[in-house]
Amino acid sequence: MTELKIPRENANDDTVLITSIDIKDGQFVNIDDLIFTFETSKASIEFNAPIEGYIYLKNLNIGQQIYVDTVVGEIYAQKKDDEIKDLSDTPKKNPTHINNSDNSNISIVAKDLLNSGKIPVKNSKWLTSKNFIDNENTFEKNTVVKSKLPFKDNKLPKIQHKLKGITSRKIHEINALEISSPHLNSTIGINIDIQGRRVTNEFFNNSILDLLIYETSLLLKTSFKDLNAAFLNHENIIYFDDVIPGIAMDDKNNLSVIAMSDTKNLFDLGKQIIDAVIRFDDKKLTAKDTRETTFTITDLSGLNVNYVLPLINGFQTFILSVCKSKYGYQLYGTFDHRVTEGKRFSDFLSELKRRVELFENNHDVFQKIKKECYYCTKSLNEEQSLGSRGFLKIDDGESEKLICRNCYEGW
Repeated sequence: MTELKIPRENANDDTVLITSIDIKDGQFVNIDDLIFTFETSKASIEFNAPIEGYIYLKNLNIGQQIYVDTVVGEIYAQKKDDEIKDLSDTPKKNPTHINNSDNSNISIVAKDLLNSGKIPVKNSKWLTSKNFIDNENTFEKNTVVKSKLPFKDNKLPKIQHKLKGITSRKIHEINALEISSPHLNSTIGINIDIQGRRVTNEFFNNSILDLLIYETSLLLKTSFKDLNAAFLNHENIIYFDDVIPGIAMDDKNNLSVIAMSDTKNLFDLGKQIIDAVIRFDDKKLTAKDTRETTFTITDLSGLNVNYVLPLINGFQTFILSVCKSKYGYQLYGTFDHRVTEGKRFSDFLSELKRRVELFENNHDVFQKIKKECYYCTKSLNEEQSLGSRGFLKIDDGESEKLICRNCYEGW
């Protein structure tokens, strides 16, 4: 007889998650036949038969968390004696039922399936094992556990949103990370190579705050919608319907996060930022200004700092902070591991860097593709919707540029 034990695949994982079972009890297996698959916090791993023989698993269930080094089965050269018996003549018993809290009846087998994390196809007054998808040992990796509302310990944000259950693999990853660290945030830095701005407003001569808000908002609306979210609890993640940027401002006595309204137009966004700064300095902010946001940016470009470790605001997945550097700007992002992963957030920062650098350093090429104003990035469609016949083309001695009427007139 050979015992089958859960191996330790990495130092941080004390448990693994069973995601599929590919054999039946008493089945004959050959060497290297797939028995089951399990997941660690980092990878999905196949467990293959070390020898040939008849296999017997020890109450192994899909979706089950199992400690490393646990014996989960045995392989015998011959079938067990009790397996040789013909059980066809064994009288079938009616399922024993128990009452649950809502007075529906659940068989003992069905109760065990529920406790192991399996989800019935449909609820009924009499719930048996036949109501479950998992009779054939099938498993979908993105199966989620539905949460029970309302949440007792979590105040939901006022921003319109949807709740989505956390996958079993993500729950396993969170549990593994919590063992080694009580704080599940990480910070990543990236350089943005811009030596100067081509803006007409001197407010942004030494800042890329407007560009960061504009491009981040576009990314959260398109290819990185999953980052416009927030961790609620170990069952659910909040995904926001709208992207609402927030700018962190501090006057030594008060720290406020001011919400921006619309980010479709870079020119209008710039005016919003300037207006918000003035009202913050004059202490004239309203409740609308400080409403909830879905991500935050803090701009330290005007200070003599080159490193920052920003802290995430409540009901957000990440925060960005930007400083000046000798190569341009240094951007730091802190993200929540409970919602996303380092690779995903690094991809986001890399794409944000690419778009900001392309906008400033290669704008002539960028403009030909997008047909937008060189200064405020207003699109041709937006310009025409305002009653204009189109853009003006100007020659500044270096190249020809498209410009909207507002920018041409100095606005």
